[in-house]
Amino acid sequence: MKKRSLGYLCGVVGISLVTLSVGTQSVSAAPVTTKTTQGTVTYTEGDVVIDGAKLPDSLNFGTHAIRNDIEQTFYATDDGTDTENASAANLTTGKVEVTDNRSSSTHGWTVNVQQTAQFANGSDVLTGSTLSIYGDPSLVTNVTGANGFSSGKLDVAVGSDKVVLAAKATDTNAKFVSLDLTKFSLTVPANAPKTNVTYTSDIVWTTSNTPGV
Repeated sequence: MKKRSLGYLCGVVGISLVTLSVGTQSVSAAPVTTKTTQGTVTYTEGDVVIDGAKLPDSLNFGTHAIRNDIEQTFYATDDGTDTENASAANLTTGKVEVTDNRSSSTHGWTVNVQQTAQFANGSDVLTGSTLSIYGDPSLVTNVTGANGFSSGKLDVAVGSDKVVLAAKATDTNAKFVSLDLTKFSLTVPANAPKTNVTYTSDIVWTTSNTPGV
C-alpha cells in the first residue's frame, strides 16, 4: 500500500513538471505597424484692401436756392435734408476699414482719396468748391504715418491724392485698421458761378503697398 501511494505521488509530480515546461515556452508577438498621415495647408500672398461697403455710395448735399452773396457749406445727409446743419441726425457717415492680407513679415501701406474733377454739370463748374472729410486719425493708435487731416478735417484735392491713413513699415500691428468718418461737407464760394442744374463729382479711394512716412 505504501509503494502504491509513492508511485501515485510520483506520477502526479511528473505530470505537474510537464505542464510547467509547456507553460514557459516563448510565444512570438504579432508585429507592430505604424502609419504617418501628413496634413498640409498653403497660403498665398494677399493685398492691402479697403472695405468699400463701409464707405458711402453717394454724398447728397441737398437742393438750395442760388446765393451769390455768401459762402455756403452743406453737409451730406442720407436723404438730402437738413444739409446746413453740421449736427444733423441724418448725417452721412462712413468708415475707412483697411485689412492687410500680406504675410506677417510685410508691413506698411497707404490709403489715398482724391476728387477726380470739380463739381460740374457739363461745362458748368462750381469753381473753387471744396469737399471735406471729417475724422480723427489720432484715435487709430496702431498706425503712425502722416495723413492729410488737420484739426479733424481733410480737404479733398481735385486731381491729386490726399493721404487718409498710412502705416509705416515699422507699424507691425496694422493688419486691421478702422477710421470713423463722422461727416462730409461741401463749401461753395460766393463768387462760384451757379446755375439751375445738379452738379456732380466723383471721389475715389485707393490703397497701395507703399509704406507711410
